[in-house]
Amino acid sequence: MRTMATQHNDELLIPPTVSVGIVVPPPPSIPPTKDDVERALRYKNMVESTLSSGPGFMATQDDLAAINAYYISIRQRYLQSGGLGDVSLSDALAEVMNVIRALDAKFDTRFTDLDRKFNQLDRKFTDQFNQLDRKFTDQFNQLSQLMTSQVDMTGVLVQNMVSGRATVIASYRDQAIATNRNATARNQPGVEVPFLDGTSPSSTGLPAVRDAAGIAHLNVNQAREYAVGHGFGDVRTAAGIKDRLRAELGSPSNNGAELGWEQ
Repeated sequence: MRTMATQHNDELLIPPTVSVGIVVPPPPSIPPTKDDVERALRYKNMVESTLSSGPGFMATQDDLAAINAYYISIRQRYLQSGGLGDVSLSDALAEVMNVIRALDAKFDTRFTDLDRKFNQLDRKFTDQFNQLDRKFTDQFNQLSQLMTSQVDMTGVLVQNMVSGRATVIASYRDQAIATNRNATARNQPGVEVPFLDGTSPSSTGLPAVRDAAGIAHLNVNQAREYAVGHGFGDVRTAAGIKDRLRAELGSPSNNGAELGWEQ
């Protein structure tokens, strides 16, 4: 038997050709119009009318099944589209313009109301901002002082960019160590001393060490990773690693006093 394949709503419906000599109508629009549905119904009725004809002029059961399935499909497609295919372009544009005009009127009203509320919020925000500005001024000044040393190191780094990566890294490490010595003297935290390859320890997942207290919180494995990064991975004891780390940090050694690490 001839069957019609299942079609999606965005596929073209093709009218089936029957065995009797009836002109096949053109394919319907996408989506189908009312005229397409009526045309399919007339085609179906014409095929069914041949049942009263003699042999050779009568449609087969396959013909009847195919045309009936076609008519049902096109009718269902039309109903699912809600008759969208019957709407002309000019009608659709007119409806769109009506919707736009209605939205424009609503927008004007909403905009006026929002403008008033915005002005209220703006005044409130200005007052709160002024309060926050006064509150954080002191904190900003403190931060600015802490960042001064970092800015100085950055300046040195920029000046030495032409010297090559190794020279730049060495200069940056020297500046960081000098900064930490000054910070230690003032009992303030310093900055991270980069590894020999230029990476910062914290960027590799290690805890950042900026003063001697930070060394005490390192476990054995972390301390040994620091030792390798700073180029003294041959030091095996916790006391030796600690002394070297304190030197790299820019703090004086305490002659091997333990900070709780295993030997």
